Amino acid sequence: MSEQEIENEALVSLKQVIATYQKIDPEKISHEEVQSLFALAVQLYFSKRDAGEDFGPFANPSEISATAAMTAAANLLQAVEVEIFELGMWKSLTGA
Repeated sequence: MSEQEIENEALVSLKQVIATYQKIDPEKISHEEVQSLFALAVQLYFSKRDAGEDFGPFANPSEISATAAMTAAANLLQAVEVEIFELGMWKSLTGA
């Protein structure tokens, strides 16, 4: 199987996983699954942005509430031991 075929198969599988998880009751998804999916999403997003691609984190921002975004952002910063002040400084220095 060629590298392109493997990539195509992986993308099809990813779309199926996303569709499946969207149908599952969140109570039935383990913390570990959520953590793994979130970590992968953050790593992929960073890789693409670091490579110079400029796009937002969500295909449809209206699907994510401000409360959900703020909760995720606050907990993400806490997990990597970054204070909101430090984020502000980093953003002003890098223009990110």
